[in-house]
Amino acid sequence: MTTFLDIDIDTLQILSTTDAHGRVAKGIKANDGQIFVAFSTARECRLQHGVELAKLNTALQPETVFKYEGVNDIELRDFAPLGNTFVFSGSVQVQLPTTLLREVIPLGQLTSADPAFWERWAWERADERPNAFVLIGSSDGTVLEDRVFPDLLNRSINSVVASGPRQIVGVGGSLGDRGWMVVLEPNASLGDRMRSSTEVQH
Repeated sequence: MTTFLDIDIDTLQILSTTDAHGRVAKGIKANDGQIFVAFSTARECRLQHGVELAKLNTALQPETVFKYEGVNDIELRDFAPLGNTFVFSGSVQVQLPTTLLREVIPLGQLTSADPAFWERWAWERADERPNAFVLIGSSDGTVLEDRVFPDLLNRSINSVVASGPRQIVGVGGSLGDRGWMVVLEPNASLGDRMRSSTEVQH
């Protein structure tokens, strides 16, 4: 559940409250004179979470713009408006084929003192991995595109910001104290929407 508060900025007195059930607000931002809220949603007893974008009216009531629900569990982290589109980021639980998770490691590598090898293999492996996730939606309620960035390093995109009228910059983290950045162009052609990706290690 999410609770919205109307607070007097001079006295800090709470003037009114409104509850939104079955949804947890992950971000609230102003765009073109309106307030938008990004929710992580849950339906009935399902373990999977979805995404909802809503406008917040003067009575603090959310008015749904669009909803998105997939078969995988979406962990929403942030969103950013870009013109008439909205970019949502986070991670999604994706079940990978067993062949991507089980590999034969030669004995020589197990006895290796190379720190790069252990940095790669020290993590517990499972069938489900969180992968970075991006969803692009329009203000008219249309879901334009979604994309998963699959790998074995548990990536996520934790924050997105607009960089000019056409670009979104996303930053996130992964296993091994790594940070990474991706540049997106939601209004570009399909093949050019992800322009570049950079990874750094602390």
